[in-house]
Amino acid sequence: MEMLNRMRDFLLPEEFEVHMYHNKIHIMNFTTIGEISSEKIIVRYQEGTIIIKGENLVMSKLLHEEVLIRGVLKTVEFR
Repeated sequence: MEMLNRMRDFLLPEEFEVHMYHNKIHIMNFTTIGEISSEKIIVRYQEGTIIIKGENLVMSKLLHEEVLIRGVLKTVEFR
């Protein structure tokens, strides 16, 4: 049963996660999206806020609580 729970947690994570790649940031399990512009995107989660600044930022919503942001990332600030 423990192995099944581990597999479920891996496939369907419930905790807030951020994965950064070259000119991409993947965010999972957030609560709301705040400001959205080509230079700034604000994402809120239970414990705080992420402020992403850059150029030509484009947000693609993948699933209900999953988003992929692409563009020239300049700063990512956790508050």
